[in-house]
Amino acid sequence: MTTKMDTARPLAFGFVLAVVAMVGACAASPDHRSTPRANLDAGIQALEAKEYEKAVQQLEIAIVADPKNPDGFYRLGQSHRALGNYRRALKYIRLALEIEPNHLAALKERGVVLLEAGEREEAKVTLQQLGDKCDRACPEYQSLKQQVEAAPTNKDG
Repeated sequence: MTTKMDTARPLAFGFVLAVVAMVGACAASPDHRSTPRANLDAGIQALEAKEYEKAVQQLEIAIVADPKNPDGFYRLGQSHRALGNYRRALKYIRLALEIEPNHLAALKERGVVLLEAGEREEAKVTLQQLGDKCDRACPEYQSLKQQVEAAPTNKDG
């Protein structure tokens, strides 16, 4: 079954290119000598401090500098979820999973975003996918399972 979220897949690459163009000016900033890892770490620190806008800025720089690192995309997805930008969160999480299909934390995050967006049935599908990847034994599966079970059901589910 194709969902609205599935139709956005071809736009994901174009979206990343737009981010590259948007963030390109940051390379000329005084912090231009930062390594991709330093930007990723700064983004994670900002995320943990609940400074989500700052996290987005640092993580955008990190993904431009290292577009093959799934953690930058995953953390950027987390930051956008925290800001309530579910579509953007799903785009970045999708990109993380395209780079690393077995990224369990990113798959769990996809389920969390879907739950927060009111897509409980899609979150259950993600839970099943996550369970298949880790034999239902990983902490990511257990955590998402609890969240799915605690989520209110809609009239369709």
